[in-house]
Amino acid sequence: MTYAAQADLSNLLGRDITTAEEVAKADTVLTIVDTLIDAHLNGRTASAAVTKTVATLAARRLFVLPDGVRQEMLGDWQSSYGPTTLLSDDERHLLDYAGTDGVKRRRTASPIITSDIWAAGT
Repeated sequence: MTYAAQADLSNLLGRDITTAEEVAKADTVLTIVDTLIDAHLNGRTASAAVTKTVATLAARRLFVLPDGVRQEMLGDWQSSYGPTTLLSDDERHLLDYAGTDGVKRRRTASPIITSDIWAAGT
C-alpha cells in the first residue's frame, strides 16, 4: 500500500522533485518507507492521516540523509556519520497509538506465553 506520494514529499521538501535521478530516488525512498510502516504495523491498522504523516516525515529524512551524515565542518573538513533512523521514536509512537483512544497497542511476536513456561515446570 502506498501511504504517501511524491507530491507529499515534494511539498515537505519545499521544492519540486524534477530530475530523473531524484524521481527514482523518491520512488525508492517511498517504497522503503511503505515497507517499514507495514512491518511495524504487522497487520494492525492506522488511519490514513497517520500513515501519510509518518510516511512523509520518514521519506523526507531518508531522502535528505540517506548516508547518515549527522555533522559536517568546512574548515579542516570533518564529517560525522551515524545510522539513518528509518522510523523515528515519534513516528513509531504515532503508529502504535493511532486509533486506540490513547491505549498503546500491544505487539506480541513470541509464540511462548509466560503461563506456558510456568506450566511446563510443574
